[in-house]
Amino acid sequence: MLISRLHSHRLDRRRPLWESNVIEGLDNNRFAIFTKMHHALVDGISAVSLMLNPLSIDADADVDTPAPWSALAMKNNLSPPRSTVPTQRSMLARLRSYATTAKAFAQLRADANSAEGTPLIPLRAPNSVLNNRIVGQRRFATQQVELDRLKRLAKVSGTSLNDVVLAMCSGALRQFLKESNALPEKSITALVPVSLRRPGDEMGGNSVGGIITRLGTDIADPKRRLALIHNDASAGVAHLKNLPSDVAARYSNLFMLPVLLLTIGLSGHVSPYFNVVISNVPGPRESLYMMGAKLEEIYPVSAPTQG
Repeated sequence: MLISRLHSHRLDRRRPLWESNVIEGLDNNRFAIFTKMHHALVDGISAVSLMLNPLSIDADADVDTPAPWSALAMKNNLSPPRSTVPTQRSMLARLRSYATTAKAFAQLRADANSAEGTPLIPLRAPNSVLNNRIVGQRRFATQQVELDRLKRLAKVSGTSLNDVVLAMCSGALRQFLKESNALPEKSITALVPVSLRRPGDEMGGNSVGGIITRLGTDIADPKRRLALIHNDASAGVAHLKNLPSDVAARYSNLFMLPVLLLTIGLSGHVSPYFNVVISNVPGPRESLYMMGAKLEEIYPVSAPTQG
């Protein structure tokens, strides 16, 4: 309930676009930290990295690392400003990247119109009760699932962990919509964020693209649903990863343009660009500690938009 209430409040635009709350008094002498950051500052990958920086793999370590919100944490990581004056070489490179971006969009449309199992293009989502107008109030809920169980299922089915997560969400959404007598005849779709970071990229800022995949909510058989999701997601990721990094960023910005347009007031009044967002961000692979206190759980709280 507390997280729901804290998340309902808009960030104060007169101050830096983040805030942190330390929540004390939980069971078994535990505490929690709830941090809210504007998406203009970080994407999911860099947010997780930022929040884990003050933690140690050693429970007995005398950690004096500054908190994520401390200016000291940034002091030694500042890079000298880069020149923003375009050169002839940079202008030519930019023009070539725009041409490649346009070609990628043309290929996406050709693929989507030619066969199944290809990256989906925008504006093909069915209308559903999930895409109505929303108000300011939030409700936050969590559910824990054993990660090793999902990994075993991915291995047995010849799919990925992300495919299994999408299929699990698909099954839950299908059941919810059926019970609400509101299951569309056509499969609902999901926008799935994809990290565009390459090895060695600096954290901070946004480096995220997105693909759209069907969730197979019109299919009763869970094995067939998983196969459909695997085909759509694999084709979408391959399409995105085959682009050069600078082109992929521009491509993703153009791909997400309808989302930005819908946030100005049209969303909830026109056909949805997609029905839901399902984001899967990896957490730490080992136990971490803050001054001897073990990190037991970490949850993302996403940013809902109209429609």
